[in-house]
Amino acid sequence: MSPRRLLVRALGLAACASVVPRVGSAQGVPPLVFHAELGGGAVLTAPQQRQLGLLGSFEGALRVGVRLHPAVSVRLSGSYWGYPARTDRGADTLFGAGSVQAGVRLDPAIRTIGRLWLDLDVGVGFTGTRPVQARPAGGVGVGFDLRVTPSFALGPFVRVETLVPMPGNDQLAAPITLVG
Repeated sequence: MSPRRLLVRALGLAACASVVPRVGSAQGVPPLVFHAELGGGAVLTAPQQRQLGLLGSFEGALRVGVRLHPAVSVRLSGSYWGYPARTDRGADTLFGAGSVQAGVRLDPAIRTIGRLWLDLDVGVGFTGTRPVQARPAGGVGVGFDLRVTPSFALGPFVRVETLVPMPGNDQLAAPITLVG
């Protein structure tokens, strides 16, 4: 499948945006919060786009949290970022990166309509194939989860994620912006 078709499909799936089932509290145990996220976007830096021929990006993420307060949760997340590209020889390829991050999410309820949220995550990202390179990763996102049922919500989001270059490497910073 060509990177362009892959990006179009990822953007189509992004219409589903953030899927948020919530598991209720049982006898004083803080409720668990689950988020699944799909989004599409673009790499923000011109050197990444020129050197690698990147056509865009897409993201899939799973996030599991514990609600500490009605508007605050802490969480762990796993993400995959794909970068469809066209090489200088015209071949289609797909670059990828993954991350494992921890973070905090602020998401006050807006009556019974849904939740406006802001989150911040930091952790480690993985790039390359042989050898796999670990480097710092982080991101910030904002969105709105529209309540469909008491335990399920859908909504749009905007997120900026980045992989930080390590000193002494020829790596580039890789900030991407995502919309879903």
